[in-house]
Order: sequence, then structure tokens, then C-alpha cells
Amino acid sequence: MTDAGRIRIAQVVASLEVGGAERIAITLAGGLRSYGWDTRLVTLAGNSNDSGLTQPLRVDAERQGVEVTGVHYKNLWDAESRNRLKRYFQDNQIELVHVHNRPVDWQLVVLTWSLGITTLYTRHMVCPDMTFRARWIYRLAGGLAPKTVAVSKVVGEHLTKVEWLPKSKLEVLYNGIDTERFRPPTADERAGKRAELGLNDDDFFWFAALRLDPQKGLSYLLKAISQLPENPYRKIAIAGDGPEGEELKALCKTLNIDDRLSFMGRRQDVSELLWAADAYLCSSLGEGHPIALLEAMSAGVPIIAPRLAVMREIAFDDSAFLYGPDKGGLTDSHDPAVIAEAMLALESNPATLQKIGERGREHVVLRYPEQLTLEAHDELYRRLLADR
Repeated sequence: MTDAGRIRIAQVVASLEVGGAERIAITLAGGLRSYGWDTRLVTLAGNSNDSGLTQPLRVDAERQGVEVTGVHYKNLWDAESRNRLKRYFQDNQIELVHVHNRPVDWQLVVLTWSLGITTLYTRHMVCPDMTFRARWIYRLAGGLAPKTVAVSKVVGEHLTKVEWLPKSKLEVLYNGIDTERFRPPTADERAGKRAELGLNDDDFFWFAALRLDPQKGLSYLLKAISQLPENPYRKIAIAGDGPEGEELKALCKTLNIDDRLSFMGRRQDVSELLWAADAYLCSSLGEGHPIALLEAMSAGVPIIAPRLAVMREIAFDDSAFLYGPDKGGLTDSHDPAVIAEAMLALESNPATLQKIGERGREHVVLRYPEQLTLEAHDELYRRLLADR
């Protein structure tokens, strides 16, 4: 294996909008420096004067001391941006590129292959609606890249079966969680955050932090909430923003539940909001490796989630409350009545609630600590560079 020395690595993302892929790229760019790598984060959205608004994770990256460079890139067919990105890699003597978004992943594999730069990409999600042409593109890109990383076995199976990736090229590396940042609160921390949110001791606070996107299945969650019996002690809040925001707020009005939950917008204090939560909500239609759920589990917050294949992969042994029938990898819908039933089951059973919270924390600390992710990527990078 090669010695990291001062080998320069670029973690590349399409933008720094809020997303799991972007957050993992920041983790790798920051954490791998302690292993001797010269790492930096490259965003293909370029630079922005109001980056805190248009690319909110830039603020998070810079807070962690990660060097962020914006290189405006359109696509492989745009000569100006293609040459701009080539110059960046050459001028900065980048020796390894790790890409985290599609479709720029296969484009950069092709571009850097022409420069002799080792490049790999991570598939963070299952992509079910791929055309025949797209399958062939990724088959070729997977052949050019020395390895393709899948964030779960479910995603890995998709890569080999749908994108025709040779199994010899597959590497399954789970995302890691900062278990010190996402931890159970002290009694004073919990009381303080709940008081800040206006919660009383008897209130049951349901919470979720996510991008407001159709993939998250929030319309089914809202319909489930409308089926719950009214309870003045039940409080529900959703943190985040996204393209479905206005539509979801309109649905709340239609369902006459706009007084039962609050949309908090984008928040920078999610780890502290989890301190106030009694349970965490998930109604996703599909996930690759759900970081937000693992963060909630790490904080000791019980989660309810649909019985998707990836949920069963990351949460078992009473570490989560899974509802509904086995959906496999993806689903088109959920039954709101089943979600409502799961919410009522946890609200009414403090012993189960406590058990799931404790087991969830133990589970994440054992299987998904950030350090294991960094160690796995460090080993992979050394192996790839030694094999050049």
C-alpha cells in the first residue's frame, strides 16, 4: 500500500446544498487529514456571494476547517468548463478524485481518466429509473474507475444488477456518524432545549430533519397525522426545506392539520433539536444509507421507519420501530393508517420507547462510528494508489 504522505485528494460534489452525499464528502475531506492526506472539497456549483443561502453546507464545511473550492462546471460537453476543471486538477497536482453525485460522477471518471488521475465515485442512492443508455454509460464508467463505492449492501446490489458493475469493482463502505456530536443529552440540556421550543414536560415531541423532497414520502406522513386522534400533548415539527415545501404546507391546510405540526425551515442546530425529541419520524420511499436516521439513533432518539430493505440492513435487534409490510428496496407509497398506528404504538408504550432509544444508540456506536468510515476510506485510497 502507498504512504499517504502529502498526496492531494479532491472530494467532489455538485453543490453544497443539504444532502447526505454532500455531508459525507465534508466528513471525508475533514477527517482524512489526520491520516496524512492533503484533502480538499470541490463544489462544481462554483462560488457564490450568498453561499450560506445557496450552498448552506459550505458554512458547515468551513466551520470544520475544510478547504472549499468552487469550480464552475456545466457538463462534459461544455469545453470551457471542462477545461476549467482540468486546469484545477493539474494546477493543484490532484492525484485522486472522489466524486459523490450523479451524473457528474461518470463524467469526471472520463475526464480524469484522460489526465491519468485515479478516480472513483460513491453511489449514495438506488436509481431505479435508468434508461438502457444510462446503464451502458455507468457500465463503462464502472470499468474505467478502479472501484465504485456503495453506501450499503442494498445500493451495492443495485450497482451490480442494474448498472452492470462487475462485482470485483464494488466496495461497500457504510457512512459514519459523529457519535460525540449526536449523543444523548444531559437532563439539563434536554430541559433547556425543550423550554426553548415551548414544550412542556407532558408533551410528546415528534421530530424529523430532512430535505422536503417527494422521495421522503412526507405527503403520506401528513395524511397519517390527519388520522390521529387529537391530542393537545402531541407536538410535531419538521426541520428542513426543499422543492416540495409549499406543496406540503398547502396539503396541511387541505387536511386541516396546519395547527398540529410546524415546519421549522432550515436549521443549524439539528443535533440539539434531537435532545428535545421523544421520537423521530421517517416515511421515506427509498434511501441509500439514511444518515439522518442514524444521527437520531446515535442521539438515543427512538425512530419509526418503513420496512424497506435498507432500513432492515441498518436497524435491527430492537434498534428501531419498523412499520408496514416488507417493501424491498423502494416503494411508490405508504399506507397512512399504518404510519399513524406506529406513532400511537410508541406514544403509548414508554418501556418500548426507552428500549428502542437505548438500543439505537448502542447499535450506531458499535457499527457506524465516523472513525470506521474514515479508516475504511483511508485503506481503500492507499490500496488504489499503490495499484496504479
